[in-house]
Amino acid sequence: MMFLFLLFFIVSNKFVLANFNLFDSGLKSFHLKSDSDDFDASDLTNLDAVTGNISAGVVTEYVFDLKDANANANVTFSTAYELLVFMSGNICSMDNITTDGSPSLRIYYGFNESILSDLTTASYGDYTEGYFSSYAISPFANDSSILYSKLYIVAKLFDYDTQMPLERTPENENQFWNYTLSVSLNHLTYQWDSRSWLQVLDTDYNSALLSIGSSSVANSTKSTGVSSALKYYDVYIYDTKEADIIDEMFGMSVCAIKNGPYILSSRDFATLNINTTMLNNDTLAAQKISLGTFYGSSTGQFYITGLNSSTTYSAYLVKKIVDTNAILDIGGVLFRRIDFTTKPDNTCSLIFGLNFCSGVAYSVPTSSKFPSDKDAIAKMYDSIAESLYANFSNALQIIPCDTELDARYSPFRTCDDCAASYMNWLCAVSIPRCTTDESPLFIRRQKSQNRNSYINNDIAPINDYYEVLPCIDMCYSMVRDCPSDFGFACPSITSNYDLLSLSYNFLLENFDFPTCNYIGDYSNLVLFNLSAISDNAGQKNFTDILNNLDNNNN
Repeated sequence: MMFLFLLFFIVSNKFVLANFNLFDSGLKSFHLKSDSDDFDASDLTNLDAVTGNISAGVVTEYVFDLKDANANANVTFSTAYELLVFMSGNICSMDNITTDGSPSLRIYYGFNESILSDLTTASYGDYTEGYFSSYAISPFANDSSILYSKLYIVAKLFDYDTQMPLERTPENENQFWNYTLSVSLNHLTYQWDSRSWLQVLDTDYNSALLSIGSSSVANSTKSTGVSSALKYYDVYIYDTKEADIIDEMFGMSVCAIKNGPYILSSRDFATLNINTTMLNNDTLAAQKISLGTFYGSSTGQFYITGLNSSTTYSAYLVKKIVDTNAILDIGGVLFRRIDFTTKPDNTCSLIFGLNFCSGVAYSVPTSSKFPSDKDAIAKMYDSIAESLYANFSNALQIIPCDTELDARYSPFRTCDDCAASYMNWLCAVSIPRCTTDESPLFIRRQKSQNRNSYINNDIAPINDYYEVLPCIDMCYSMVRDCPSDFGFACPSITSNYDLLSLSYNFLLENFDFPTCNYIGDYSNLVLFNLSAISDNAGQKNFTDILNNLDNNNN
């Protein structure tokens, strides 16, 4: 009976993996042995990947011994089952090549030594956009004397135009493809993920806050330490022009990103615990921090400082490979890049790590009293919100929260739910989110005419700004979670739209920026469609917003 040693799902020849739990396998990684004169086999036996360069007309051969690999994993090699072998690699750089032309590095492979003399019998895969991945399954043999115990690999440049191996010419004899190649019995050492898996929480004039994860998952939980998962991730910040060059030639290569001309990377800086004093750091740095499970993910964030104003940067997230509980120094998972742009001046200041409003992690109007002190600005906003919360806290203590279930104000909600929802709402309305970007969805605030009088007096914004209005969902959550005795109510989209549009907004789909500001559990946040809101509102001013958006898009 034939047994399949590893079961997998093939998405495409690129073998994009979305689940990284494959790294926990107890099998050891391979050791490549080269039969080429360019490599010394004795120098490769302790490595998990080979690096080399290849040019037109050159053939490089490798042998991967399955028996040796299984012996290292304390597994007896047998023809009674099939072994799944993963192959992956990157183009790290190209010498004397300015564009991604027709030639590509092709990897031929098979378990029969005859492929070394006849490549037509071999399977193959190409390095595409700097990335190669494939797999091979050792054949099952009924005859125990036949052992398909070696995987033979041939590296050779291939010309797509002629559909033939690339021949050496005077024009290309000094062109080299610098590459890595890895073979493993348990995972792809080099991986590419088409998701960005990194989001921009906000920026100001000299800093940015990036969070690991595909979407925000926010609540008011304050972090008490650094997430252990952060050690697996690093971010690489590039000048956008350099990133465009890399993406054109080998944008799926983690090796190219890790060894390219990046401006800075978190791998060169220490992981820090959260405190507001770090907000005044204006030196070039990319620091790992953990804000807890709000605004992004419980995995962690990157605080990027020392940036130039009005500048667009590119960020690449890389996840390290874990093998038998050890972090490998080679390979990694590269996620799709994201771009972010810093604001033009200090109208807005990025703050986070507040003691009371711990869900705040965005830019706020800069105070004219402390124009260069983000730490002082953060503490001032936090103090205002905390003082406003005091009266509500006293009123909530009157509510019989801990009485019998049938005597409580709700069988489904508790006073803790009410307190959390009210705090989220209060922090969002008392600490406005600031932007310098103009949009019909934002409210323009003059520096002396703000949402609240205490912002006029205590904060005294340094410049006029645009406010990203709080999401109406926070008001809905507060009404839902708190006793009716408080008399909380929200403006209606049908009967009070003028009031609603001046105080709140909706999270709208198909926008590349947040259309409202939200603090809380994102599972309670509803994604709206513009046309649906317009139909319900039936208001001329909303029609004007739609028309302005169309004009801006055109």
